Amino acid sequence: MGAFLLLAWLGRTVPTLNSRIVALENTTTMLIQAMDLGLIVPLAFVSGILLLRRRAWGYLLASVALMKMLTLGASVSAMAINMALSRVAIGPAELVIFPLLTLLNLAMAVLLLINVDRQRTSARMA
Repeated sequence: MGAFLLLAWLGRTVPTLNSRIVALENTTTMLIQAMDLGLIVPLAFVSGILLLRRRAWGYLLASVALMKMLTLGASVSAMAINMALSRVAIGPAELVIFPLLTLLNLAMAVLLLINVDRQRTSARMA
């Protein structure tokens, strides 16, 4: 998800750096892009690295990142469904990719919680 957000926002913001006219749709500031690129993307990468190393901080940060990505994906998916019902033009990212990523995040959250429980059980037995 961190890589997806990184590529999605950089794909929309980098082309505008070279032009005098800002080409972002109906936005006046890039607060969301700045927050995602400055906080959420690094959080996703750091938590992933710490999880691979099986560090306790990885489980903590990954749970925060996964819940953030899960709610983000669910809200964008709901927005896309509402836009489709209202016959508004939607891109494939909103209509297909976000629902798939939301389901993937749900599966990862379940796996994370299962592994946290295993860690707690094995720590108790030791």
